[in-house]
Amino acid sequence: MRFLCFRWWKELGLGEEMEFVRDQPLKWYMWSMAILTDPSLSELRVELIKPISLVYIIDDIFDVYGKADELILFTEVIERYTVVDIPFYL
Repeated sequence: MRFLCFRWWKELGLGEEMEFVRDQPLKWYMWSMAILTDPSLSELRVELIKPISLVYIIDDIFDVYGKADELILFTEVIERYTVVDIPFYL
């Protein structure tokens, strides 16, 4: 099941498109393994690497790629973002 995370990341193509981001799907999978330890939750572990990878990508944008004025604007956009129409259970 862990190989699905590698395939997902490769097919997504962000590692090639955004060369500055960390290419570490195994590390992201290990985070999900630490959180979801039950063997029956293997599909959830694969799904969990998607938001984990997004956190790492945003971190890399801040650490490596972005300029101060762009990052201020990006932060303001994130702070303004609200989810209004999505039910609470999602």
